[in-house]
Amino acid sequence: MALNESGGPATAGAHGLGGVRLFSMPAAQGQFAMELNEPQNLAATTVEVFSLQDRSLYQQGYGPQQTHLAVAAGLALGLYLVQVRRGAGVLTQKLTVL
Repeated sequence: MALNESGGPATAGAHGLGGVRLFSMPAAQGQFAMELNEPQNLAATTVEVFSLQDRSLYQQGYGPQQTHLAVAAGLALGLYLVQVRRGAGVLTQKLTVL
């Protein structure tokens, strides 16, 4: 998982993915929720969580009609990167677990 020049998560792929919101930030007990607001993009969604050492710790697929996602990754306290892939779009965002 790459970081941009300012230390923030870099968006990968040919297209960014808009309309994604993470809830329960910071996350408690390693669980958080997501809302996807792009109904025209009816593709399956994959959520993957990485450590800052670029190790994949969690991956889950969701159906194309799902717009509210509950992610029960069970992460320990710390800082992570969450990558959301839907169709050709990719979004990466920081996640803090307290």
